[in-house]
Amino acid sequence: VDGAVRDSGSIVESGLKVWSRSVTPRTGKRRLELVAFNDVVNIGGVQVRPGDLILADNDGVIIVPSDVAQTVLDRALQAAEKESHLLKALEQGASARDAAGILPPGKW
Repeated sequence: VDGAVRDSGSIVESGLKVWSRSVTPRTGKRRLELVAFNDVVNIGGVQVRPGDLILADNDGVIIVPSDVAQTVLDRALQAAEKESHLLKALEQGASARDAAGILPPGKW
């Protein structure tokens, strides 16, 4: 939400994931109007289109345009696999230098 939400405690308790700029006690009843549905919006200066991939965690939100989403997902999975191998080597006692050497040069 590029704005405020209310009832944040209830939202957290329900397990819903919501990101907003702030919280407020004010309701939006009789103050909000639906202008468009499934349309392009700007959130925080970033254009978001229907079909874009939206990923978020406690550190922030990223918008991946739909036309490059598969490429981004493929690269992210590759990076996660490399990180997993690196962490496994470290857990098995490899030094950081040796663990990094497990990966082909320039592939990290």
